[in-house]
Amino acid sequence: EATTSSFSPVITTSSSTSSGFTAREEREYWKRRLGERWHPGAPWPDFEVTLTSSAFSVLHYRFAAELSSQLWRLSNSSAFLYYTILLAGLKLTLWRYTGQLRLAVGAPSLRQWGRENALVIADELAPQGTFRQVLTQVRETLLAAYARPRYPIRRLLKELKLKASAAAPCPLFAVAARLEELHLEMPEVGQSIEVSFARAGAE
Repeated sequence: EATTSSFSPVITTSSSTSSGFTAREEREYWKRRLGERWHPGAPWPDFEVTLTSSAFSVLHYRFAAELSSQLWRLSNSSAFLYYTILLAGLKLTLWRYTGQLRLAVGAPSLRQWGRENALVIADELAPQGTFRQVLTQVRETLLAAYARPRYPIRRLLKELKLKASAAAPCPLFAVAARLEELHLEMPEVGQSIEVSFARAGAE
């Protein structure tokens, strides 16, 4: 059973990031990162026939106070790392339901930047990896993504020449996840489901 101490070496880095990259450098990072095929993470087997419109549903989820408190301690009282734990769990759930190890999930801009955008959090999970390994991987992917937050998602989709369809209104991800105290609103870019987490006790 996992304890706080077993995770502490993994999730002690601060969430404070600043974009020291030019727009061109951000563009090249995202084109290189997303140039390969990523599974959009739809949690159902009949993906092609389920997504029939660009409308999406928002699932609001708040953990019970005791569980939320335990996760808050595991994250060293960091909203960014709290979100990292939730996103790692979500990716493992999507892997279970889709059978895909290369998964992309959408994430909105952090509140501190004040401008809405969608980032693509793409990871290839190791089939025999532990949760600690997944947590570390997702954390590093998030840090890299949030260091390059400015390049517009819609422009990126055009430059990657990814076309929307009835089966995949957003070719990069079907599921987005946000933590209310951490993120701005998620822009609508064709995702099918947005999971909006709220931490018990958060203002």
